Amino acid sequence: MSSLIVFFPTFSSPGSFFQAGEDSALVPFAYRIAMDLGPFLPAATDDTLGLVLETLSVVVEVDKGTWITPELASSMIHAILEVWHKNNRGI
Repeated sequence: MSSLIVFFPTFSSPGSFFQAGEDSALVPFAYRIAMDLGPFLPAATDDTLGLVLETLSVVVEVDKGTWITPELASSMIHAILEVWHKNNRGI
């Protein structure tokens, strides 16, 4: 069985993708985007982890994060700490 690796070089910086946009356009979707990014964190490879974390950092800045609930913050922190622990083994 062989595997196929797909790489999208045109989507390399979500920060520059949304810099010119208005927060008000993303506020209704920010919570859902953050929730949907959560499962990507533990599954991310070394190549994609930076992109997932950069995307998450852009999303949490939408409307200064006023939409983040305590449950979402706890979930994101847990996922981020798991990824940090996994990637820091042997250091």
